Amino acid sequence: LKADGTADEGTGTLTFLASSKATSANTTTGAITLRGADLDLDTTGGAIVDATGAGGGVGIRSSVASRPMSLGGTNTAVTGINLTDAELGKLQTLASGTVAFGDTAQTGDLTFTTATPATTAGAAIVVTQATAGAGKIVLDDAGAGTALAGGSSTVSLTAGTGGITAASANNTYAELATTGATVTLNTTGAIGTSANRIQLADNTTTSQQNVVIGAANQPSSVYLDGLGTLTLGNVSTNTSNASVDVTARTGLNVNGTVTTGTGTLSLGADLKADGTADEGTGTLTFLA
Repeated sequence: LKADGTADEGTGTLTFLASSKATSANTTTGAITLRGADLDLDTTGGAIVDATGAGGGVGIRSSVASRPMSLGGTNTAVTGINLTDAELGKLQTLASGTVAFGDTAQTGDLTFTTATPATTAGAAIVVTQATAGAGKIVLDDAGAGTALAGGSSTVSLTAGTGGITAASANNTYAELATTGATVTLNTTGAIGTSANRIQLADNTTTSQQNVVIGAANQPSSVYLDGLGTLTLGNVSTNTSNASVDVTARTGLNVNGTVTTGTGTLSLGADLKADGTADEGTGTLTFLA
């Protein structure tokens, strides 16, 4: 970064060595901001980036908005910020805090590969890109585990026009999982495809993992799949007139208003991701 906080030439790593620690008791979501062309956190000790104030947050931002980020992947996955799961484990807040990735200027892709972004139970996970930029949020289960494991956090993903995508074709691994109240998805691009749906973990508790879509930006299409029971909150494509197609292996609960304008709407319980019947159990339920 230059002295005025703008990007320099795109090289330069922010490194936390084994003996280092950064703390702030500030109570805003911007309590601690880490920026660089890459970040490198020593993983041999305890938490070394710690927002200790109630509501305090840790934010990860690229020095150059067009550079990608890899969260949970290898340390050399992208030419940009790479944080492995071990490094993510060094970011800490209180349960009332927030762990944030990207910002409203970010146009580079953000990829989550079997990642656990929040090490503190309940801390909100917020991922942000420039909504008018071409960037996308990629959820990669790597054929091995949940792409973005939210624990008990609320999860909010705001992507550019590239949308919110699943790297893997429909399988038995979730792109998103949380016991937090909501998963909020905002983009003017697509959310999944028929072959690569955004798959969500089984959760039978209707007050948890409610999927909210289009509250701020309405997508061009929506393809979701519940690996067991899935609950929808408010889903809005009434302005974009996007089609919404949701399948769930067992129950599919609607816990809000789903409105698609002139777009088609398909809600299916007891269905596989390809729309064929599952094992013959599963109810489509519209809650009060």
